Parts: sequence; C-alpha cells; structure tokens
Amino acid sequence: MKKLVLLHDGNINEQHATYLALHVAARLGALFKVFLFSSQRDGKPLAQIGAQIETAGRAANVSIEITTLTEFSVGILKKQLRSADGIFASRRLIPDGKTAASFLEAFSCPLWVVADKSELGEIALLIPNPAKEKSLLRNTKTLSRRLQKQLTIFFKADDLLSMTVTELQSANWTPISSTSSRRIRTLVEKYHIGLLFISPANIALLGKMDCTCVIYPKK
Repeated sequence: MKKLVLLHDGNINEQHATYLALHVAARLGALFKVFLFSSQRDGKPLAQIGAQIETAGRAANVSIEITTLTEFSVGILKKQLRSADGIFASRRLIPDGKTAASFLEAFSCPLWVVADKSELGEIALLIPNPAKEKSLLRNTKTLSRRLQKQLTIFFKADDLLSMTVTELQSANWTPISSTSSRRIRTLVEKYHIGLLFISPANIALLGKMDCTCVIYPKK
C-alpha cells in the first residue's frame, strides 16, 4: 500500500477518519493524500484544518499532500486522483451502500468508511466462503499483521478442508450461522471489533454497524 487518501470537508467529525488514516499510513509507510472541500464547518476555515492535519502528520512521521477542492463529487475526485491504495471517509460522507459502490467502481481500491469514534479496536473479516475469496483473506491477514492486530474471521460455509494450513494460520476462525446485520452487530460488540473487513457482497451492512467498515472491491 503506497498511497492513502482522506476525504475531509471540514466537519469536526472528520477527526476520527483523520486519526485512523494517519495511524494506518504510519504503520504502512504510505503517502497520505488529503482532499479538503472548499467549505467551512464549525467555524474553522479549511486553511486552519489543513495546518492541523499537517502538524498531526509530522508528529506521526507521515508525508502529507493536501489539495483543496471548490466542490466535491466522485467524478471530480476521479479527475484529481489517478490511483489510490485506500480511500478513507467518514460514514457521514459515505452513508450507504449505493454511495460506497460508486467509489468502488471509480477507484477499485479498499474503501474505509470510518465510524464516529477514534478507537482502532480489534480487526475482523466477514467472509462467508473463505475458499472462494482467498484474495480478500490474504490481503486482510497481511494488513492485520502490519497493524499488529489479531484477526478474527467470521465464516459461514463449511469449506475449510479445501484450504491450506498456511491459509488457516494467524487468525481466530469463528463460525457463524447467519450474516444478518443483527447477528454481525452482536459479534462486533462481543469481540470488541473496531475494523470490520467485508466484500461488496455484504455492502448492505454499511450504516448498520457501529464500527469502521473496510470494503474491498471485486478483483
């Protein structure tokens, strides 16, 4: 992962997305690209917010580039951003699956939809059919190691026999009977999950979880 992008419109709630993005960028040694929208929220001009982000970046030893946009949309962002290895935004900016799907289609990189809390918490992967989504499994395990977090995997299909010992290592495998939002919310609370990795097939969970959701695009 070489370039992480943060979308920030000046709202005070964006500080949670900023904190998480900076933390991940520092762990991965990634460039941190920030897009500020041209508006004022909570009485703070964007120049002041940009200066605060730069100060936080220096403290975290993260290289930062800041671009101010006069207006914002997926189309405008696509013209400004040729590639990214991850996009961070608050749930307020990406409130539902339809909005998230438009970002995934435009950029084909993981989308981090950040909850309104700054705790990183534990990491979990919802992957009903592990043997059929090995790329998602591999990427999440790699990221959890670099973030120095234990990974819990929620799986439904009884197909672990087709997987290798290496693929089964370095994670806590937890079978589930349902992928309903109610069931997943219960598991998130039980295991103190702060980051929940999902595939586009489970994008309907977005907005129904209290944790940050990371959606990987289809490959």
